Amino acid sequence: MANKLPSIALISFLLLASSISLAQTKQKSDNRFFELEFTGGMNGCLLDYCKDSTPDLGGDITLTQTINKYYGWALSFHYGSLKLEEVDSTSYYSVNINGRLIYPLGPIRLFSALGFGYQTLFIEGNTNEDHPWMDLRATGPKFDLALGIKVNIFKNFNLGLLVRMTVPIWSEACYRNDNERICTEPQDKIIDLSLMPWFAGAILSYSFN
Repeated sequence: MANKLPSIALISFLLLASSISLAQTKQKSDNRFFELEFTGGMNGCLLDYCKDSTPDLGGDITLTQTINKYYGWALSFHYGSLKLEEVDSTSYYSVNINGRLIYPLGPIRLFSALGFGYQTLFIEGNTNEDHPWMDLRATGPKFDLALGIKVNIFKNFNLGLLVRMTVPIWSEACYRNDNERICTEPQDKIIDLSLMPWFAGAILSYSFN
């Protein structure tokens, strides 16, 4: 019996080590997962170009990956419209990638995100005599700052809220003037695109874990 004690101790140690390893692997897999988000809400904008604007509809489709309990990243597509005075319609879309800081509180996850992407703005019509252009399309990179909260409501389904502010850096603007198509930098006196879009909406997401 005494000769068997070392073998029993070794087997017990291996079983314990295996149990700890499996538990750690399961914890890592639980903390690392993909999530698909659908967000719908309202768009608006700030600064001079938006002083007579009213919010309008917009939405996101976002794929996120939680790397661990506190960090993640996301790839998103956004489309929104804006109601501005002196133009017929205004809309924009953007593609964005961002890093997320996650603050888990049981079934609740708070998060903040800093993102970088590319944005395209469409403005149709113009009744401002000081800006003699029509049908403008502006493009350029942009930076985002977002805050959000998600709550697990049933198994892999989550509900939440999102607020995001965007800082665009317009690199080119093309417009029609007397049936001529002109492309220029949007910082000149003819085209003053001093606007910062914002978005606030409700999130419905599904976690693949």
